[in-house]
Amino acid sequence: PKISPDCLLKASELVCLLFFLINFKRMQVMFSMKEALRKPMLFPAAIAALVLSFFLQELLASNFGPIPPFINFYPAIMFIALIGGIWPGILATFSIAMLSGNFDFISIFLFLFMGVSISFISALYMAYRKKTADYERELAIQNERKRSDDVLQGREAKLQSIVNSAPVGIGM
Repeated sequence: PKISPDCLLKASELVCLLFFLINFKRMQVMFSMKEALRKPMLFPAAIAALVLSFFLQELLASNFGPIPPFINFYPAIMFIALIGGIWPGILATFSIAMLSGNFDFISIFLFLFMGVSISFISALYMAYRKKTADYERELAIQNERKRSDDVLQGREAKLQSIVNSAPVGIGM
């Protein structure tokens, strides 16, 4: 069955809205478009990944016959979402869906759902990776402070033992 692109867009918008309503405040920080725009090589890399996927799709289809729709675009979406975040991943997902020429509702809906899901999970992965790096950095700082305090206490103890063992008082 054929379905209009308007209906497809509305269904995909509902899926995106569902993801964003889950925890809006945390996502607001995590999925900032400013972060994606700060990476100058992101968009050329994303375009290259999409073009490579389209050529691979055509190459596989011409050599092996019909292949499942969108099967080789999932790695491209994952790559784009991992290097750029959720917005470039979602943009790549919708770009592929619109340019594919495939208007089978079920395959498009599943592709959009999986593409947005991959982008969302990639953004969560990046956020937790950053949080882990911040935690490890803080732990290293705490360990260094503890080591410095131990060295300082050792020096103070040594100085105190010198003062205590001196036969005559030391004036400072």
